[in-house]
Amino acid sequence: MIYYVFSDSHGYSSNMLAVLQQKLPDELIFLGDGELDLLDVRKKYPDLTIYNVRGNCDVASTARLQMVIKCGRKKIFLCHGHTMGVKDSLDTLVDSAFAAEASVALFGHTHVPYTGFSMAMDIMNPGTIGECPDPTYGVLSIEGFKVDTRIVHVNSLKK
Repeated sequence: MIYYVFSDSHGYSSNMLAVLQQKLPDELIFLGDGELDLLDVRKKYPDLTIYNVRGNCDVASTARLQMVIKCGRKKIFLCHGHTMGVKDSLDTLVDSAFAAEASVALFGHTHVPYTGFSMAMDIMNPGTIGECPDPTYGVLSIEGFKVDTRIVHVNSLKK
């Protein structure tokens, strides 16, 4: 299963659409701050399964602050991260994901791409897919028990 992981589009859906135009994932995860930008994605790709959580800038959103989705035997913990203090420490995020028995913890909010491993779980922040000099997104691959996370720089795809 291949997931594209986007976050922090902040009113700018063009980069998401450009990435999806090249190749569609099996499913898409959006980690908040630009939920309305998903309207463009849903309109163009109505059959694409999209999971999303609410970010601190999604003031009118009714989406959940966090959720857990399953991929086979793996659980994936999703949150924006603003309620977990991810700009200072990943401890609360990791503890929450661990309590949910997740194998993967995904968060946004910082706009800084990150991949790591802690307490037997993969952790990823895809950075920002919004309008900035170096927009990024994450690719999460799960095949059986194998998990792979990687960051993709959108500008490298345009070359």
